[in-house]
Amino acid sequence: MGLKGDTEIQTAKGLNRIRKQGAGSRFVHGGSMPQEVVIPVLHVNIKKKQGISEVSVDILNRKSRITTNNQTISFYQSEPVTDKMKGVDMRFGFYDKDGNLLSDSIVLSFNSESKESEQREQKHKFVFKRQLTELNGQEIYLRKEQQIAGSNQFKKLDDIPYKISVLFDAEF
Repeated sequence: MGLKGDTEIQTAKGLNRIRKQGAGSRFVHGGSMPQEVVIPVLHVNIKKKQGISEVSVDILNRKSRITTNNQTISFYQSEPVTDKMKGVDMRFGFYDKDGNLLSDSIVLSFNSESKESEQREQKHKFVFKRQLTELNGQEIYLRKEQQIAGSNQFKKLDDIPYKISVLFDAEF
């Protein structure tokens, strides 16, 4: 073949059978066949898994006014977690225009695999601080932040405006 290299290959040249009794003696091996000599080499390219995205989270009861010192918000995971959709951790809290936290802050995990939409809904009752009445008539914002994978840091996604219309202090 004219190939040069350090590799040596041995192939059968003739027909040397081991004589045995039975039907196997009728089998004749005609020397080496190409499929016995040639070793196929496959090149496999594994592409990065495309199409993997994160579930989206929506706010269900988007009332534009806050009238009490407690506000219940429903969060909805729009699609179930699958091998193509991964779950996310999100932090929510109410902030004023200067970025001061006005309520409690909560981190929720949206990783439900359920196909039932009711089971992918989560609710949280935000409790505001006493200073909320001082901001009466002004806008505050529900901040939606997503946790950066593999860290304890969050990136800001959205600020949803709410107008404060609280008449009484939270004395009880």
